[in-house]
Amino acid sequence: MADDIAAVRAVLSEHVTERNEEVILVLHSAGGFIGSAAMEGGLSRPAREQVDLAGGVTKTIFISGAVFPEGHKHHLLPFAISKHGAAHPINPEFLLFDDVPEAEKAQWRAKLQSQPTDGWDGAVSYAGWKEVPSVYLVCEGDRALPVPLQEQLAALAGSRVERCSAGHMPHVSQPQRVAGVSGGDLGNSLDSLRG
Repeated sequence: MADDIAAVRAVLSEHVTERNEEVILVLHSAGGFIGSAAMEGGLSRPAREQVDLAGGVTKTIFISGAVFPEGHKHHLLPFAISKHGAAHPINPEFLLFDDVPEAEKAQWRAKLQSQPTDGWDGAVSYAGWKEVPSVYLVCEGDRALPVPLQEQLAALAGSRVERCSAGHMPHVSQPQRVAGVSGGDLGNSLDSLRG
């Protein structure tokens, strides 16, 4: 987990501290706590404003995101099996891709990689979501994070809630809905990256 946080922080720092860019963080699933922790070190817009610097994370968009406070201790996922130091989702066709067209399921299944189990039992060290406004896209067909849990996590973050009918991977099954989150902020950001 620490290496994932460090990797996200390195990319985020490049945009924020080297280019002075404003960033909207889009965090899916475990990315919710990984990306939030990566904001540590003054990478939010409010933190940068306090020291008269430009750039910073201005908003967080959670997509079926895991949002936890500092000190939250992670446990093994109930929907994953661990073998030889790697975790794999149980029945990903059902758990992750149930609303993806049948013709595409095998393609997406082939892209899945295992997640190392080592280091994923740590505690949340930083909750950057406290520093910026957020939107939480509740995925009502999600079989990995039940809707009541998503709603609880959204409330914890004080997020404005939007909804879709997708499963756990709406960026695969409903990409236009994901791009339209928060009045098109995400879609506009994607357009600026394309060109």
